[in-house]
This record gives sequence, structure tokens and C-alpha cells, in this order.
Amino acid sequence: MSQALAEQIDAVQSSRFIDSSLESLSEELASIQKSISEALDADSEELSEAAEFESAEAAKLASRLAEISAALGMLGLAEAAKLVEHLKLAVIKVGESPEPANVKQRQAIFEAGYLLARYVEYVRNQRNSKTEEPPLLLAPCFYMLASAGLAPFIDESDLANANISLSAYSSEDPAYIDAADNLDAAAISSGDCSPNYNPEQQQNLKQREAICANQPTYRRLRKMYQVALIGLLRDASCEEQLKLIDRVANRSAGLVSEQVLQTAWQALSVLVGQIKDKKLALTPQRKHFFARFDRWLRDMSRGHYIEFHERGNFNALRELIFLLMLSGSQRYALSAFDNIAEISAIKWIDEDIQTQRRAVESGLRDSVGAMSGAIQDLLTAMKQRLNAISESDCCEAEDINFLSDNMNTIAAVLRFCDFNSPALTLGAAADQVLAWAEEPPRENALLQVADAMLSVENALMYSALADENGTGNGNGSLEEGMIEQAHQHLFTEMQASIALSARALGSYMESDFDREHIANVSSSLAGAIGGFQMVGLNDAAELTALCGQRVGEEYESREPANVQGLESIADCLVSIEYLLHELAAGRKSDGAMKQLIGENLAALRA
Repeated sequence: MSQALAEQIDAVQSSRFIDSSLESLSEELASIQKSISEALDADSEELSEAAEFESAEAAKLASRLAEISAALGMLGLAEAAKLVEHLKLAVIKVGESPEPANVKQRQAIFEAGYLLARYVEYVRNQRNSKTEEPPLLLAPCFYMLASAGLAPFIDESDLANANISLSAYSSEDPAYIDAADNLDAAAISSGDCSPNYNPEQQQNLKQREAICANQPTYRRLRKMYQVALIGLLRDASCEEQLKLIDRVANRSAGLVSEQVLQTAWQALSVLVGQIKDKKLALTPQRKHFFARFDRWLRDMSRGHYIEFHERGNFNALRELIFLLMLSGSQRYALSAFDNIAEISAIKWIDEDIQTQRRAVESGLRDSVGAMSGAIQDLLTAMKQRLNAISESDCCEAEDINFLSDNMNTIAAVLRFCDFNSPALTLGAAADQVLAWAEEPPRENALLQVADAMLSVENALMYSALADENGTGNGNGSLEEGMIEQAHQHLFTEMQASIALSARALGSYMESDFDREHIANVSSSLAGAIGGFQMVGLNDAAELTALCGQRVGEEYESREPANVQGLESIADCLVSIEYLLHELAAGRKSDGAMKQLIGENLAALRA
């Protein structure tokens, strides 16, 4: 009885100690966050002269962060402790750099410090509610620090301590293996191979033969994948990019028979499906993860096999399995990789993690969208004031001040965002409004000011249609913007036509080649051909015409279906559909896209 009482007392004392420690850590993190904010919020001139932060202050902050990391580790908060270590590396790197921290670095350090303090407070509240917090709540901070060049990258599977290991796989059938050249000694000594790596580097001959036989196809698939990857990394909306990646994954899986590689490509397709179904959030780190498969396609396009004992390839496979399980596909992952990897189930799904992360991040919001909305509200108010002046034929000093002040404010914001042409137009209109104090405005003058406001609305809309990295031109004229909008409507209609043709071709192959499915494909593609010719995209027009011709020949033919040729046509239609998606979003056909269309054209002619 006395022993049980003593254990209860120890538990209460331990709980009080943890609560007290968390409270102290929360206060210490808040203090550090304040110091970091003061250093990073200084303007460029102050930062270049801030010798204290660059030397003594950075070292002092790093020392305090090391102590906090140790304390968090003792309290069992391994993820937070690791993030503090990364934050310490970031502070040291910024302090030692002769250049001031750039915007991306400042934002990464500031948000990591902010979320650490929020996370510790969150853990304290969760202790009171007896609810266990999930892993990966701080994963975005690790990625922000890494992408800013301030800390090493770390996989989500490593952060969550996922228990996934690759089983030793080989076949006793001599037809499946071959003795290849010995592995480079430097690769072995660097730790790129697992301890049970076969020193004779026995490889699956079927994989090698299949890859070598399909090198041209893999080159084309890689170009498709790269185009999708570029769009994925820069866009907020990624539906079309994911469709292209899914196509490449399915085609790649169908071109190999080796179990591990084929299963990996199939699993990638399943993962894309889970992302499309909103079962897995497409965070910046997960977008970056897709780049690993471009390296696989690069090797395969060169005729090289994929060696999963190599650390980089194994880590990609491990992360793929973990993300599948996180998306709710644990049963599929355990079944598909049963003979390939040893996997322990996880009890969290991404939806739970996202919900809890939002609770931690509460209060941290991006203000760019709000700025655009505020400009739109001001423009609406100014147009109403112009209408009132026009209807009443009366322009008072209050009206002039209201219009000129708001127009100058919006022009300043536009210049800051590099919309120089509409800013200049609006600034000139503001000067014109000030002249109304001497002479009341006539209808012509009111129309000129209204046109200036319309040019701003046009620039904002044109920018919204463009990608996040600013490939759209914010300085385009009103006429150019209207022509662009007309083109975008045309591209949207053409995209629907291509998508319909692609679905019809897929239905044809799935229905055991019932020709009625492709009866109207050629006529459906005719409109897209004319659209491409009208905007000067002659290669795309030629490729679309060739697809229509080949489908027409297939419909008229009474010979057995050419499955490989149909797959090539389907690849071409997917590429054309993606091109139209990019054009409809306001982007231009760049070199990579033109090269993809050219390679598809060459493949279809062969």
C-alpha cells in the first residue's frame, strides 16, 4: 500500500515538474523569438551594420537554443528538440554570413521560432486534456529552414520515426540475376549501401533488359514528368500536374516487370490518387518529394537500372510507403510491399495531423491575399464615388481628396509589387483628379480616371491567372489583357475537347476495342487543330492532327488493335491537354513544353 502511494506521489511530482518545465521553456522560447524578431525585422542597412547579432548575439542565441533542445529531449519532445537544433544551425549560419539574411531566410527562422513557442504551449494544453499529440506538427518548419539553405533536409518518415526497412530481395532463379561490375569502393565506404549489400552487385536481368529496350519511351516520359514537376512546384492548383504524373507512373509501371520497381511506380500512382481525393495534403515538402522520381526516370532513360540498396533510392521508396500509409492506404501499402519491405503500421492519418497543425499554427496567416482584396474594395468605393460625381455634376473637395489619396495609396502598393505600368497610369490619374479643384471634371476626364481604375483591375486579374512566381506580366495594357482573356477561353474549350478525346480512347482500350468509342474522336480534335493554328502553335496543331489521323485509321482498320501505338497516342493527348491547361492559366509555351510536344511528335511519326 505504501509503495502504491509512493508511486502516485512520484507521478504527481513528475507531472508538476513537466508542467513547470514546459512553462519555463515557453517563456524562454518567447524571449528568444523576440530577440530573433528584433534582429530579422531590421531593414537591410541596419542588418549590414548589426555586428552584435552577427557575432556575439548569434552565438548567445545558439547557446540558449542548445540548452532548450536538451531540455525538450529530456521531456520526450523529440521532434521539437530536433527543430531547435535546426534553428540553432540556422541562427549560426545567418550570424556568420557576411551578407544580411534574405527574405526567405528571415521568414523561415521567424516562423520556426514562432511555431516552436506555439507548439510548447499546445503540448501543455494537451497534457491537461490527456490527448496524445501526433507527429509531424512541426514538419513545415524543417522544410522552410532547409529550402532557405539554413539546415539539412529531413524526410517526414524520419521525423515520425517510421519503422520501414527494405527486406533483402533476390531470386534463386539464375535467369533473374547477373554478376555486374563491383560497386565503387568510395560508394561502399560512404555508406550508400546497406550492411547486407551483395558485394557482387547481382542485378535483375529482366529489369535491365526492359529498361534498355524502352530508353526512348523513358526519355519522353521523363520530359512529361519534368513539365508536370515544374508546374507542381510553382502552382497552388495542381490537378492537371498530378494527372500528368499519374500517367507517367502508370506507363512506367507497365514497362517493367521487376517486382520492386514496378510496385514503386504503381504505389506512386496510388499516392497521386489519394492526393487528388484530398486524403493527403500536398504541402511544399511533399511537392519537393516528387522530384526524386525524376532522377529514377533520368537513370532509366539512360538504360541504367534502379538499385534500391542505394541509399537515395531506398529513402525515396521509404518515404513513398510512409506517405501512402499516412494517406489512409495502410492496407494497400502493407499488401503491396509485403515481400519487399518490413513495415510497422502507424496510428495517425494525415487528416488528424493537419487538424492539429492548424490548431498549433492559429494566428499565423499570409497577408498577400488580404492586400489584393483591400485594393479591390478601394477600387469599388472609388468607382461609386465617380458615379456619384457623374450623376450629380458636382465635385467637392472631399471627393477630390478621397479619390487622389486612395489612388496614390494603390499606386504605391502596385509599385511595390512591381506592377509599374498600371501604377504609373493610376498615379497620372491621381494628378488629374487634383486638377479638378480648379476646374470641375467633364465626362471625358471622368472616363479617363475610370479607365485607369480598370487597368488596375485588369492587372490584378491577369496576375491572379498567372502563376505564383510571377510569369504573368503585370504591366500589360488593357487591350493585351482582353486578348489574353479571349485566348484563355479558347484554350479552356480546346482542353475540354482534348480531354473528351482522351477519355474516348481510354474507353476504347478498356472495352476490348469496341470501335464505337472512337467514332467521333477525329472530328472532336479538328477544332483543337484550328485553335492551335490560330495562336501560332504549329507543332501542337500538327501533333493533334496526327493523333486524329491515327485514331481515324484505327477506327477504319479491321486489323487487331496496335496497343503500343494507342498508348503513344494517349501519351500525346495527355501532353496536349496539359499544354492547354498551362496556356489557359495564362502561362506561355516555354522551351520544356515545346520540347515535349516535339518529342511526342517524333515518337508518333516513328
